[in-house]
Amino acid sequence: MFIGNLRLIAYLALCSLLTPLLLASSPSLAKSYPTGGQQGSDLKITCIGNRLKGAKSLLFYKSGITTGKPEVVDDKKVIFPIKIASGAAFGEYLFRVHCDDGLSELRSFWVGPYPSIVEKKESNNSIKEAQEIHINHTIEGVSKNEDQDFYKIKLKKDQLLSLELEGMRLGRVFYDPFISILDSSNRELISSDDAIGTGQDPKLAFKAPHEGDFYILVRESSYQGNNEARYRLHLGDFAQIRSIYPLGAEKNKELHFRIETELHDVHTHKAVFKESNDSTPVHYKPSNKITLAPNFIRVADYGFIQEKEPNNDAKHKSQPFIPHLPIGFHGTIDKADDVDYFRFHGKKGQKIRAQVYADALGSPIDTAISFKHPDGKFISYNDDAFPGSSDSKLNYTIPVDGIYWLTVRDHLKRFSPHHHYRIELTTVTPELTASLVHKRIQETQKWKAFVIPQKNKSAYEINIGRNGVKGELNIIAKSLPKGVTMRKVTQNKNNSKALIYLESSPTAPITAGLHPFILKSKDGKHSAPITAEVHPFLGGNNKIYHTFKTKKTAIAVVKQVPVTIELVQPTQPIVQSGTMSIKVRAHRKKGYDKEITVEVPWKPAGISANYSLKIPKGKSEATLNIGADGNCPVGKWDFIVRALFSDNGNVEICSNIIKLEVKPPYLTAKLEMAATTQGVSTNMLCKLTHLTPFEGKAKLTLHGLPDGIVAKPVEITKASKELAIPITVPANARIGKHGNLFCRVNIPQAKLSIPHTIGQGGTLRVNPPAKKKVTKKTDPKDKPAKPPEKKKKPLSRLEELRRK
Repeated sequence: MFIGNLRLIAYLALCSLLTPLLLASSPSLAKSYPTGGQQGSDLKITCIGNRLKGAKSLLFYKSGITTGKPEVVDDKKVIFPIKIASGAAFGEYLFRVHCDDGLSELRSFWVGPYPSIVEKKESNNSIKEAQEIHINHTIEGVSKNEDQDFYKIKLKKDQLLSLELEGMRLGRVFYDPFISILDSSNRELISSDDAIGTGQDPKLAFKAPHEGDFYILVRESSYQGNNEARYRLHLGDFAQIRSIYPLGAEKNKELHFRIETELHDVHTHKAVFKESNDSTPVHYKPSNKITLAPNFIRVADYGFIQEKEPNNDAKHKSQPFIPHLPIGFHGTIDKADDVDYFRFHGKKGQKIRAQVYADALGSPIDTAISFKHPDGKFISYNDDAFPGSSDSKLNYTIPVDGIYWLTVRDHLKRFSPHHHYRIELTTVTPELTASLVHKRIQETQKWKAFVIPQKNKSAYEINIGRNGVKGELNIIAKSLPKGVTMRKVTQNKNNSKALIYLESSPTAPITAGLHPFILKSKDGKHSAPITAEVHPFLGGNNKIYHTFKTKKTAIAVVKQVPVTIELVQPTQPIVQSGTMSIKVRAHRKKGYDKEITVEVPWKPAGISANYSLKIPKGKSEATLNIGADGNCPVGKWDFIVRALFSDNGNVEICSNIIKLEVKPPYLTAKLEMAATTQGVSTNMLCKLTHLTPFEGKAKLTLHGLPDGIVAKPVEITKASKELAIPITVPANARIGKHGNLFCRVNIPQAKLSIPHTIGQGGTLRVNPPAKKKVTKKTDPKDKPAKPPEKKKKPLSRLEELRRK
């Protein structure tokens, strides 16, 4: 019941995400079907959602599929004819619906080798009702709540049947599928839940023990399906590669791979790879059979060594000694309590990194790695280093020259002939990473595609990962739509965030396309693609089960919207520990008067502001108050805001860029602690330190006092050093110690006034009035009481003798 509730929550969470998440009056794509098609075929994709009336095309993220003219049924339904090329690669194709008003959420479509069979509606829930099918087909089905789908297939004795199901990988809902093969007596012969290389999706290979009918059962593993738990079940004589070894190769060098199938057949395959890559596909077709998807390896610019047993502790010297870095290690955790040791020479001060490539390449191993001293003494350890992955990474600085050990094991103490791993031992070099930010983990579709209205602006934030790369970074667009330009947004040079800021001309063509962005260091030595990741659904505790990953950003130019937003450039600076008011103006087209929300999602380092404010209906101006903390970097920094409003859907645009000039304060202050009694006024001593002289007079006010206690403003000049701030304390003033007092002062500068907040941390203590002594009246008749007689202390024997 608990698992079922989790699945229901996950499903409802997905449904909540199928709302407009993108920009302008963006179309919303809730679902599409079919979920895939056959290589070399023509078919139609039906898209269901909102604001689809202006549908133009499907924007696919890789080549192989072309789209024809859409048939728009209504605002919620559109049908696209598509053509899948005969040479289109098998697997996942990400796409968005492109409409006149923008781009939909990111969804997936899968290409396979076989023609499709659609599951009969609710007529295959038992062996007796099993739907008859034939080999080398793909079944399109749905696992509803407590649903079981049965399919009957006739096989000859020793005939091979491979099954592979795409369910979780379709990215629809949290759906953990299960498959099994049964005989006519309902006896299970083989089954699969999760599988190596396919995650939560199952696959298996079956050899028929006799000629006859066999039954394939498809269900959700805990019977918790729903109407969107769709699957594509491939059944055929295709080759299923269970594992490939080694998991890495050196660029431009021939390598012989050991490939094992699901039926434990072992093959040898040789290949040469021309380019380095984190995830390089290895295509292998034994006996010219189809393979649905390739296996993946890591290709690097340097060599590697293979594990050589025995090497399960520091005493074994069979493993080759590694004299220099970088180097790769390949091995397998294939027996109980297996731990693999590798020796290497470390130099004092050398910063080294051990990084595992296993789970990312489809291996079932959950690695745990460690560094050890020459005597085997533990140094450091890592298990999981990456979100959503069980691969490990460990950095270490060598303290003294010598031989060290790198160890690897399975964290869960599992093992098999397929628990392969690749570890790369390298020196730590400067590197960059960059990705478009998530709004939040539960809403990762947002801000992953630019939709820019003509004559308007759009901006999104990126996360920057730096390792040894300091200084200014530049964002480079390899291409942009016609009429769209990118402006640089100046921020602190070591900031972990940056902005992609795009502006469309009034005459930019209405179009959509995919465009790569690169983050590059100013000296040009280091760069990284700006990637985007979308988690189409999450499991319990926000666990990530499937991710859409792209290195290209979708950009669409759409027609003009009825609002542009303007930030008015301030004429004065903001000082550290100071405040500033900025005018925000909405330029509305005649007849548009809806409420506009202004957000401040991007701020220079040290600048604070309320996240959002409203420009009320019919109004065109609002005031944004910002503050600078005491450590705000001095300089001129770019600043923009985002505006959201409704116009047949959610519209999101950005303002122009203004400059915020941050300066040191003109003066600082220190408030001395003051104490008084209820009803007794007092003064608080304020000591001023002038950093920049100013002309004229300024008014200093004390803030943070409790209700009823009032401080009188005091005038100051550049000559003021100490002043007493008069404080009126009423008789009912709140008793106690009142801290966090501070002063505000507006320093005159030419015709401007520059707000300062100074003297933070002042304290006023209010005490209650002293209690009067009460004297008791006595009656003369009363006689004073006799004091009680003191008990005499008994004498010691020595004292008695002395008295005698």
